[in-house]
Amino acid sequence: MELKQNKAPSMAVIYAVLIFGMVASTFHAPLFRIGLAHNTGMTSENMSVYRMFFAWVGVAVMCAIKKDYRQEIVKICKNPRVFIILALMGIFKASSLLIWAYCLDSQTPVFVLNMISNTQPLFIMLGSYLMFKERTGPKAMLGVFICLFGVGIISISSFSGGTISLWAVFGMFCSAILMALYLLFSKLVQQDVSFWPMLFIAYIFSTLEMMACCVLSGSPFGPITMEGWLIFLVMGIWCTLFGHSCGVWAVKYISPVKSSIFNLFGPVVSAVVCYFLLGEIPSIMVLIGGALVLVGLCVYNLAKLQESRAVLAMEQADVKAMEGEAVP
Repeated sequence: MELKQNKAPSMAVIYAVLIFGMVASTFHAPLFRIGLAHNTGMTSENMSVYRMFFAWVGVAVMCAIKKDYRQEIVKICKNPRVFIILALMGIFKASSLLIWAYCLDSQTPVFVLNMISNTQPLFIMLGSYLMFKERTGPKAMLGVFICLFGVGIISISSFSGGTISLWAVFGMFCSAILMALYLLFSKLVQQDVSFWPMLFIAYIFSTLEMMACCVLSGSPFGPITMEGWLIFLVMGIWCTLFGHSCGVWAVKYISPVKSSIFNLFGPVVSAVVCYFLLGEIPSIMVLIGGALVLVGLCVYNLAKLQESRAVLAMEQADVKAMEGEAVP
């Protein structure tokens, strides 16, 4: 397919979108708790189905508005390579979310599962090197590990005992790997297709997989109360479409690692959201962990800025050297 040559937005815009997406995605858990507490008919399975379905409907509306997107979807269906990559993206996303939901139903402490799920940037660093030859310098890696340490402190603050299930631990690692692959594949394919048509195809496969899982598990699709439908709609459009998709959009212009580490600040924002929606007061451990995540983000971004300047200086030096050789 034709390579899309779109003007890259400024870094300020990219960071703003990433922060917006991170904030939007943190509403998922509080809304799910509210739905369960109010007997709306929500279960882990039908929640996954309906949130993904409403997210796909939102994408479908965007594609229906613009004729170019509709034509591009037809072209994607005729391109086996791109179509298979998008199908795999949808399967990776759905599988990751389903495994995550089932792991939370185990007796394993939530802090253990949260710590494992936040190892995603490590898998993205490895995948970025293998797929795109993108290296992460020592200082930038230090920033990532500071973020992970801060998230670990936040997770430990929620420790309430329990038995650790090896299957749940293994499953959460698989969930982190699958979500990392979803993000990496999105960077790979966005060189060939536009953002909204890409999501249109990927979300179809995500929704179908979740529906199949719901049917096979015997989980009911309803009845759902009006409050439940409203929660599904908000989770689908706000948390999934606007929240999860911002990082996918950003990887077209920046490193997948940089996109993923912004999500590590999610637990801090989630604590604030839970305070207003559920009345849960964040502990001093959460505040300390949040401060460390902020420090880690600053260290990472300053390190990447230094690396970019160093690369630019080398390129300029090479150009001057070539110009000098060209002079008779």
